[in-house]
Amino acid sequence: MASSMRAVVHGLLAGGHPQRAAEVAATAAERLAVDVGLSSRQVLSVYGALLLRGAVAAARAENRTQAGTLLDEAVAAATRIGRDGNACWTAFGPTNVVVHRVSVAVELGDAGTAVNLAETVDLSTIAVPERRAMLMLDTARGLTQWGKHERALDAIRRAGPRPGSTCASSCVVPVLPRTWACWSG
Repeated sequence: MASSMRAVVHGLLAGGHPQRAAEVAATAAERLAVDVGLSSRQVLSVYGALLLRGAVAAARAENRTQAGTLLDEAVAAATRIGRDGNACWTAFGPTNVVVHRVSVAVELGDAGTAVNLAETVDLSTIAVPERRAMLMLDTARGLTQWGKHERALDAIRRAGPRPGSTCASSCVVPVLPRTWACWSG
């Protein structure tokens, strides 16, 4: 049920309902904690993933307080897990919390915070290519907000697949720098 609620949160967010998405994520995480308990790595991972999506949604709704609260709860869950992993396909762990802190900072217009946090992440520790790309694209957004367009372009280039990767993004990411050049005029 809780994993399904992650899909609902994604749908609400994509549909332009960030505050409702944040509320659904927070409620689902709370219900999971109360109904099931947070005793296993799998449950903690789903719980943390719900909190992270809720934090991003709250930031999109410009609810800085709720975003911060949800991030703090996710930090506590990641601390309990103690390491990065991909239980229940969540990619939840301490590194993923930092990746989402970057997303939240960008959504709230805190460019310097986003870029500084992104620079603390060792990209080699991010096992899921989508998360690595998300971090680099959010870094590029932060750099753009900060007016550092050349560095943003470099971040977009680093969002591409690793050498030897068969990631589907390998066909898309090389187009981004050309697109970026058009946007930055």
